[in-house]
Amino acid sequence: MDAMQQIGGGEPGPASIDHVLETIQGALSIDNATRSAAEGLLQRWEADASPGFLVSLLRIVEQSQAIDGAIRLLAAVIAKNTVGASWRKTLGTREWSRVPDDEKHLVREATLSLLLTDSSDRVATQLTLLITNISRFDFPGRSQDLLTRLLGAASEPSVPPPARLRALKTLTSVLAGLSTKRFVIEAPSAAGAPGITALRTLSQHINAERELFKSKLAEAFQPLSEVFSRHVEAFISCQPGWEWHAPMAKAAAAAAAELLVLGPVPPEQLPKGAELLLRHMHAASLALMHPGSEAGGQVAMAAAGAYVQLSPAQQIQWSELGGRVCERMSRVAIAALDQYPIPFAALLPPFLELHVEHALIALDAATVRGMRAKRRVLMVRFIAKALLNPFYRPEWAAAPIPERVPDLQRMQLVESRARASVAHQALARMLSLANGPCAPLVEAVISKYVALTPEELDEWQADPESYARSMDVESGPDADTPRPIGVGLLLCMLERGGDDVVTALLMLASRMQAVSPPTQESVLVREACYRCIGEGYNHVQGSISFQVWYENELRPQLVGRLPQLLAGSQDLSSSVLQARALWLLGVCGQNLDAQQWCGGYQLLVRHMEVQDLVVALTAVSGALALTAAIMDDQQALEQYDAATKPKTGMPNMMEALQLRETSAQVLEGGEEVDEVIAETRKRVEQRLQALGETMSAALGGCFKLLERLSEVESMVRVLQLVSVLVEVMGTRILPHLGVVAGALPHIWATASSHLSKHSVSSQPSSQGTGNVTLDTGAVVRLHSALIAVLTHLVGKLRAVAVRDTQIAGVVFPLLDFSTSLGSQESECLVEEAFRLWNTTLCSLPEVPQQLLSLLPHLGALLSRGKDNASVFPIIESYLLLGAAQALNPLSSAIQATLEATVKGVTEAVVAASASSLLPHQPPNGPLSGGGGPVKAKPGPGGVPVAPGGGAARALSAEMANEAMAAAALADVMLQLFPADAPALLASTFRAMAALVAHPDVPLQGVNVKVLNVMEGFLEVLGRLLLASPGLYPALLEGLPESASARFLDRWLNIASTRFLEEVIGVKTMAMLGRFRRRIATAALGSVITAGTCNDVYEPLKLVRVVSLSLQALLDDPDFYSDLNDLDELDFKSDLCEDYVMVRRLSITRADPIRSMRLPEKVRAMLLGLAGNVGGEAALQALVQQHASPRSSSQLAQVLQGNLEFSDSGDDELLYGNSMLPSRDGMTG
Repeated sequence: MDAMQQIGGGEPGPASIDHVLETIQGALSIDNATRSAAEGLLQRWEADASPGFLVSLLRIVEQSQAIDGAIRLLAAVIAKNTVGASWRKTLGTREWSRVPDDEKHLVREATLSLLLTDSSDRVATQLTLLITNISRFDFPGRSQDLLTRLLGAASEPSVPPPARLRALKTLTSVLAGLSTKRFVIEAPSAAGAPGITALRTLSQHINAERELFKSKLAEAFQPLSEVFSRHVEAFISCQPGWEWHAPMAKAAAAAAAELLVLGPVPPEQLPKGAELLLRHMHAASLALMHPGSEAGGQVAMAAAGAYVQLSPAQQIQWSELGGRVCERMSRVAIAALDQYPIPFAALLPPFLELHVEHALIALDAATVRGMRAKRRVLMVRFIAKALLNPFYRPEWAAAPIPERVPDLQRMQLVESRARASVAHQALARMLSLANGPCAPLVEAVISKYVALTPEELDEWQADPESYARSMDVESGPDADTPRPIGVGLLLCMLERGGDDVVTALLMLASRMQAVSPPTQESVLVREACYRCIGEGYNHVQGSISFQVWYENELRPQLVGRLPQLLAGSQDLSSSVLQARALWLLGVCGQNLDAQQWCGGYQLLVRHMEVQDLVVALTAVSGALALTAAIMDDQQALEQYDAATKPKTGMPNMMEALQLRETSAQVLEGGEEVDEVIAETRKRVEQRLQALGETMSAALGGCFKLLERLSEVESMVRVLQLVSVLVEVMGTRILPHLGVVAGALPHIWATASSHLSKHSVSSQPSSQGTGNVTLDTGAVVRLHSALIAVLTHLVGKLRAVAVRDTQIAGVVFPLLDFSTSLGSQESECLVEEAFRLWNTTLCSLPEVPQQLLSLLPHLGALLSRGKDNASVFPIIESYLLLGAAQALNPLSSAIQATLEATVKGVTEAVVAASASSLLPHQPPNGPLSGGGGPVKAKPGPGGVPVAPGGGAARALSAEMANEAMAAAALADVMLQLFPADAPALLASTFRAMAALVAHPDVPLQGVNVKVLNVMEGFLEVLGRLLLASPGLYPALLEGLPESASARFLDRWLNIASTRFLEEVIGVKTMAMLGRFRRRIATAALGSVITAGTCNDVYEPLKLVRVVSLSLQALLDDPDFYSDLNDLDELDFKSDLCEDYVMVRRLSITRADPIRSMRLPEKVRAMLLGLAGNVGGEAALQALVQQHASPRSSSQLAQVLQGNLEFSDSGDDELLYGNSMLPSRDGMTG
């Protein structure tokens, strides 16, 4: 019975076919209410995969004569989405689709039938995707013959040609879809967790499914090879219908490439039929490259007569179709090389000859450039992949085999390396000047791929900014066009071929330079050679000195042609070579000596004024590269200085860890590092002096050039240079502040004008809508570049910059624009605006009115809750600068956002902790008896692991940063407003305590980010309890009975920990540790004295409290030394004129943690503890029992009033017998 007849007689499920049809028609209605109701119903049916729904959809698709094409197309789309969404959804929910198995069978049969018979190509495309979606779930288990049937339809003469092509295209789509297939099995429905026998059975089922999957793929290769060979031969020989045979051969080759990617057989051998297919493809590619000629081989000669009979128009069409077939054949060769490098090695020599000698070298430049870009890319990509393949390199192919390798493996290795050596030798010959085509290959790549084309020269003259932008795109890391791929191949050749390739490249450049008079071709090839030398300078620097090259050729050229360029009287060839020389100066200028560098930078600045905008913008890029290199040197010096001369300052965990890493690197380097640093310091100083001398000209050149530009991308490039110049110069930019300040209003006006144009262009019109996305991106990039300039300017010059009226006239409107939510631009700019906002706040002793006016924006940002990690520090700055009253209207929003942040991080921490426990817990899900399907993952020994198991998920860095920012803000609010903050933030404090005491978060082995978050929360809670110990019960109110004990355990764990970095002497870490122990000791003392925590009297907790207190006493002298260091910080040199940091330090002078007399407080606390456990002797006995005599002796001294001793605390009690923990050694 026909599949559709079966469907027609089937039960349509919860809704009749007419109802489904009526609903689809409603979804196309112009009436909003009707359309919305229909779409909602369709979405529910789709989400549930209601029984009968898919059948009804396909029944609608079938009615090609009775139902409108748009409705049939929508039905096919919905069917495709239903399988793609609902059936995939079952993997996540572990509930198999409600679609019954018999209906699934009917859907598979009907879809394949409709694919071959439907009259609409658009409907057929959706049916192809539907089959692809089904195959991800049902192949091979429920649909073993899918590939065979598609291949059979493609080969069956009785099937109409369009349907045969559809079958092949569907096969390609299915094979591509199978690359993301997941093996799904249904777990047994028996109650309880499965035993080891059941797990082994499940594992066997999965392995059997995988084996069947591979075998069915392998079976498809032979018939697919036959289909390809039959159609490609018919096309090359120009048989009747060759216009159809070409797409058939192309589709078959595409399917073969996807099949090879899936790796149907082990990598030691090609699939059956693959070698023959590849040889046919080699012959076909040769014939298609050289039709009707001896160069095309026997196949081309055999078809020469038929090819000559074609009309010129037909020959053009034949060549275009043949080119597309060649693309797919190149993909097959690349897939075979990638997946089966050892067996493909024997085929590499002929394929190299095909791509190198018969294609790149033999074909003229016009022919190569006339190919589709994709074909050109694939031709050189194949060669590059062969050069990069690790099995074809001498390190593997010619490497000796270790003596201890077993005999069988030795034999296999000997055979594999013998096969790989064939490829290695072919590549070595290709890169040889004496015995191979190295020189013509280098010339072919440069002249046919890298050199500029006449069309590009026309664009240079007609639209220079567009040309410059296109060249920038080609230079990007993701560029996939012929020129960057050609450069990439040449770099691979330089790396692999060494001196021969370098010699060939330099010989070609010299030959082009010697052409007299220069021709356009010689100039363009010479320019391309120079580009390749610059791109691969690391490989050629042994043969050419850039200093000598610059002095003898590049500098005279730049100086000599500059007057003509300034006057605009140069020819285009001069501009091409001048632009490349400027680019080389930027790329290789780091290799110049001091005098040459200074002169070269001045030349770059002079060229910003030339008439040719391409040359001017290239000069900007060159200057940007040289300036950025100075910034890299400055960063290296800053790291070295921080490692060798640690500066005191406010404790910061990330800075401390970076400091420790840099210190280790410096110690390992020894004297060599010192010498390099000395050279770097000298070089930076020389170059900064040179920049100072030319800074006015550089900034002036940038701002004058901005006035000549019309494209946003060009403006952004110039502003990037201004930004980097400001950052590199630092305070040395001050003498030039007037130049920058005078230009900024004009730049802001230009940015605003682009915003206005965007607003107009994006308004809807009768013809449609404006290009919103493109315009928005341009506006954002321009404003982003302006924000970067201002952030660096304000960050370096602080109040001097902000108080300049012209700069302030841009900073504050720009902040208002970029933080005003609601526009596409501000959504993209707000993150960068936060940096400028905070930098501006830090630069002033009080908050100006312009920043107070931004507080409504701050309220909106708090409400949406997406930027809390950046918003909280800004609120903190407002508070520290005395703007608390202005923040009063936002107090409720601040509290609500703080509480939401703490609760959000708690949920994330609990989820991460739960995932880490899953492998150790009884299964809780389908395997425990639910009977649902399981997405199996191989575990040890191939046994599946329950979904969700595995290593602990780390808390995200974004969530951790937000939590730490919340803790810092709450801490400042407590210090500034000790009377009001406890009540205002009460719910936030309770949320913090709930995380610390949470029963699902283990006491040991937590992720390092979680540890940092809880440490921050405990510092806040410690400060709260120090002043208000009576709040302790309220903090834990509503939590389980054990919450107090867990809270205390966590507090003692974190407070007592001394990390390895502290022990080995990292100063900042030591400051952190001392402060952590001091505040915990003081707060615990207040709580104990108030009698609000009885859990402290549990013996081990009591001993740990004693040990923590003793260590805090030992820290006391060093703590005051830390305070002295902080008090002596210089506003300008140490604090970088940061008023927020100054205010933060100033409030610490009144901090009770600082002013209290800790020794007396500790003694009072210990006497109180002794009084509650039976006296001093009883407390000493308890400590001696659980700690050591040393701790007991120290306790006795304190109880007797001796508060000065220097012995260490009891490390064994605090940290155990193992090495002290390191944050680097923790999870995360």
